[in-house]
Amino acid sequence: MSKKRIFLFILVVIIFLIIISILGIKFTYNEPKVTVLCYHDVIPEEDIGSEGSEKNWTISVECFEQQMKFLSDFNFKTLTLDEFYKWKKGELEVPFNSVLVTFDDGLLSNYKYAFPILKKYNINATEFIIGKFSDKEVTEEENGQFQIYMGRDLIKKSKEEFPTVEFASHTYNMHIVGKLKNMSKEDIEADFKEMNNFQSVEYVAYPFGAYNNDFIDVLKNNNVKLAFTLSDNKKATRNDSDFIVNRVNVSKDIPLYKFALRFLLPY
Repeated sequence: MSKKRIFLFILVVIIFLIIISILGIKFTYNEPKVTVLCYHDVIPEEDIGSEGSEKNWTISVECFEQQMKFLSDFNFKTLTLDEFYKWKKGELEVPFNSVLVTFDDGLLSNYKYAFPILKKYNINATEFIIGKFSDKEVTEEENGQFQIYMGRDLIKKSKEEFPTVEFASHTYNMHIVGKLKNMSKEDIEADFKEMNNFQSVEYVAYPFGAYNNDFIDVLKNNNVKLAFTLSDNKKATRNDSDFIVNRVNVSKDIPLYKFALRFLLPY
């Protein structure tokens, strides 16, 4: 790490400590907000490819551990989905330094690299899994590289081995670019039922953050509590629709000092 980056990080830490109490007061009197982090692939630095699109969804193991250590060192409260839901409905007050950590897709790399780090720092987190990929433990090719997904047995093992990690729905078989616009309401309903047969669905992350009114109607009609998107890359508020909850995507291009600053921003 360069001297400039070290200086910037130290400066951010000092600022963080000075104004953290001020933020607590602002949290009380202003609209409460919680940062919902969204991760995808977590792999060693040397395995990250050069494709720009892949970098948007990938973070190195080393960078991810730095971020989780930061959350632990500064005593962030990492929420469960039920805690986040109760906070959003006004049924639970949480500290101003609360965060919801989420992962999309159910990649095997999360089990191999991310989950042990979550356990090490006692971080609560949610993995939104793609039912079809996990049901058949398939390997999918993306950008010329193969993505391997956690299978049903490994998900069951994860719940025992990593109790701070919970699993929710990333739909059963809608994780295909552009697929939603060609689906009828009945198609979406059928996909929901298939996912619900795979595991109970109370919380959903939209594939690629994409949704429409039919999708939302299906979730409402099936008593889904919350649905998460990625469209605005902003903090979540109680005033957000329960079916358009904002998340912040975390990728390789976010150094630690910017990660820390993200929690200080008012949006």
